[in-house]
Amino acid sequence: MDTLAETGGIAMGKVKDLALFEKLKPFMDKVSVGSFRPSKLFSLCVKASVVKCFEFNLHARQNTDDAFFSLPSLRGICEDLIVLNYIKGMPKKHRERLIQLLMNHDVASRIKSQDAFFKVARPQQPVLRLKNLERRIGSLKKKICAIWNKHGWPNLQNKTMPPVSQIADKQGQEVLSKLYDYLYRLTSAGVHFNVQSLLRSGWGEKRRGKFSTRNFNTYFSAYTRIYGAYLFCVCFEFFGKFLRPPKEVSDTIAEIRKTVFLESRWPEMVTFEEMNIKVPQDNGILRIALSFIQAEKSKGFVKK
Repeated sequence: MDTLAETGGIAMGKVKDLALFEKLKPFMDKVSVGSFRPSKLFSLCVKASVVKCFEFNLHARQNTDDAFFSLPSLRGICEDLIVLNYIKGMPKKHRERLIQLLMNHDVASRIKSQDAFFKVARPQQPVLRLKNLERRIGSLKKKICAIWNKHGWPNLQNKTMPPVSQIADKQGQEVLSKLYDYLYRLTSAGVHFNVQSLLRSGWGEKRRGKFSTRNFNTYFSAYTRIYGAYLFCVCFEFFGKFLRPPKEVSDTIAEIRKTVFLESRWPEMVTFEEMNIKVPQDNGILRIALSFIQAEKSKGFVKK
């Protein structure tokens, strides 16, 4: 195997947009503030998800030494966008009720799981417990299913949420479902057992190499920056009416989107270089020209 340095062979140009994200800090400080009221839970989730995405992008541009460990967050951010965008289409009463029930179910389920763990791993430590926990979880699950049954999943039973991939498919936006599948497969390699992900971390010459997540650090860093910026722009495409950005903020978002479009190469999940295949020598000038046209004409990454 050829030596391709720590980049995995990809000479990614850095997204030089940290200044653009920092320019948004005053607005994002306002977005981050919310009033905890039962009738505002959905909008609070939107605020929390957008702030998380914003902070992820700052982190991706300021802390690039161990980018591999940031990859799973891309999937979480993407799932936030997909699920909240679908729930957004429900009547206000139903979406607020669903968010409340999901939160209660999450808390009860976590209490159940932590109780089971501490009983076998550290029984001497007191942990929070609730009476009639199984009954409570079952009741919450039925109420949650009833709402999903009314809004696209009439046959959903004994689950608190349909698969996120199905939620993406139902929104009728092909790029959204393909994006989720792409990020799901990439990040699953970091959080599930995956042979390719493990062996890929070894790099060197011929039959001898050294294993480290940092061997592909430049590549993973490009992944978090580019797709993090992509998802951040989608936040404003989906939730503009909740965020209400002023014109100068919308202009800055447009500039961030343009920097992503104009990147010479978006990171692929499987690269030519790691497979020891020569990168095709296509017409680079034409590709740049098409990217420029795309950047100038596109109003968003996901069709509405």
